[in-house]
Amino acid sequence: AQAASREHSDAPPRFHPLARTMADLAAVIAALEEHGSADGSSGSAAATAARRMLQETLPHAVPPAHDFQQKIVDATRAVLEESRQALEASIADAAMAHEAAVREVAEAESAAEGATKSVDEAKARVDALTAEVEERSTALAEERERHIETQRNTQPVTEAKAELEARLARAGAAAKSIDERDSDLLGEFLVSMGAEKPLLAAVPLALQAEPRSTFDAMVLEEAGRIAKQEVAHAEAELAASAQEVAYAEAELLGSEALLETVEQALADSRANLASSRTALEDATVVARVARVTVAGREEVERTKAAAPELLRKRLDSLIAAEALLEKLLQPTEGGC
Repeated sequence: AQAASREHSDAPPRFHPLARTMADLAAVIAALEEHGSADGSSGSAAATAARRMLQETLPHAVPPAHDFQQKIVDATRAVLEESRQALEASIADAAMAHEAAVREVAEAESAAEGATKSVDEAKARVDALTAEVEERSTALAEERERHIETQRNTQPVTEAKAELEARLARAGAAAKSIDERDSDLLGEFLVSMGAEKPLLAAVPLALQAEPRSTFDAMVLEEAGRIAKQEVAHAEAELAASAQEVAYAEAELLGSEALLETVEQALADSRANLASSRTALEDATVVARVARVTVAGREEVERTKAAAPELLRKRLDSLIAAEALLEKLLQPTEGGC
């Protein structure tokens, strides 16, 4: 009995019976299936074939009884460890990607805020320019009324000046008509001046006489006197009204200049309003695109936020599979 006891104590430790560890072994094989490549994908054809070989041979290599089986176990350990390291790296990369996504969301939100501010500013400018256009339209209407009133007030003065200038021109032409023997022009002038009929009858004959008699000279001298007197009167009246005329003309020119200024100011405001409305439309489009960009980046951020947790769950299952493999390889105390 003592010999049998010593024989039993000297015997190599026995491993867990395969029949009692089938669930653990299945979990390890499943881990090989899921985590066989660094990125969790199926990987290359050669890698897929190698994993399939491990999955098929591992049940026959636990517990390892010879070198080949030990190599199978070591290869399984290596695959699981490599996958674990790859997952840990992927978790770190996913965390960094999530942080980058968070920054991109913040940048997009900042851009959206700026775009919204630009829209608000553009709206404010459009409102201000709309009010400005209305104000300047009213000012233009009022200025036009004032201009019409100025024209009405200055019209008698300007018309009087024009009449005096016409009188002066007619009188000057009449004076020259004596030398030019233009009886029609001189006759019309004398009629307009209310000359006596004998003078009107004598002027044409005196102009055509050759040589002229003393009477003809007297007739033409009287006609010339009337013309020169009218020139002098017209010039005197023009000189007397010069200040009033100058004031009226200056007032009219000033009114016209002011009217043009108000018209140009209104035209500028309308052009600025049109430009501002275009800018508002553009800013609105930019703001809309910015909001869409924010929504898209938030969706990406949510997806990337979930990635590290999903990878950690895979890592936990892989670590559990490594632990199960080691558990399968632990010797038992006392056999089956």
